Amino acid sequence: MRLKTGDLDQLFHPHRIPHCFFATDALHCYTFTPLHFYTFKMAVIAILNSKGGSGKTTLAINLAGGLAAHGKNILLVDSDPQGSTTGWSFTREEQGITQPNVRSMPQPETLRTIDKEAYDHVIIDGSARLEELLTAALRIADAVLIPVRPSPLDLYASREVIELVWQEQKTRDRPLRYAVCVTQQIGGSILAREIGGAARELGVPLLEARMHHRLDYVRAAQLGMTVQEYQPLGKAAQETEQLVCELLNFVK
Repeated sequence: MRLKTGDLDQLFHPHRIPHCFFATDALHCYTFTPLHFYTFKMAVIAILNSKGGSGKTTLAINLAGGLAAHGKNILLVDSDPQGSTTGWSFTREEQGITQPNVRSMPQPETLRTIDKEAYDHVIIDGSARLEELLTAALRIADAVLIPVRPSPLDLYASREVIELVWQEQKTRDRPLRYAVCVTQQIGGSILAREIGGAARELGVPLLEARMHHRLDYVRAAQLGMTVQEYQPLGKAAQETEQLVCELLNFVK
């Protein structure tokens, strides 16, 4: 289905929220199959970046929450010793919200004990600083998302984790897919456009869907919520749905 950009309001009519799309250029977008039509393949998805401030935890909790909102049994693993995701989950528990399941696993040996078959998907919020935790997450991952702020410099600064992914790809006998996900984008800034060229230069894949710099992400996290719970029809919720759909297409 091909739509003009001006048709986006119609696409996001309340009764059409399950239908997903991502923008392919400035003029058009394409729809994905609604989530309930997907044939799901269980996947461990690690969200990794050794650079702080990349939006790693925000991406992890909202992707996990977006998948759980569609009735999927999701395990969200907090492997970052800072424990931001765990703190967010405590706020949820006080409100009686039990999905997604959140477990704190800030040691490499505990990551290896995850019972992957007990869940539809496992999302790992990776450590930003400890290479042994990054490596442990890579070893069990089926796919890796690398969140990057929308500038070429931030992408180049993420090369350390990109190279770890490349090394892991060479040593395993099963596929490891990866992609960069732009976070905290401010409108259609020049830097946001330039990151596409930087990704091509480095030879790394870039997701079409992006997370923008929106207060909804901050407010939702403070309340122990996802953006889809906080403002279901807001722009942050819409772009999270786009990311969920593209991610499922990416790992299937």
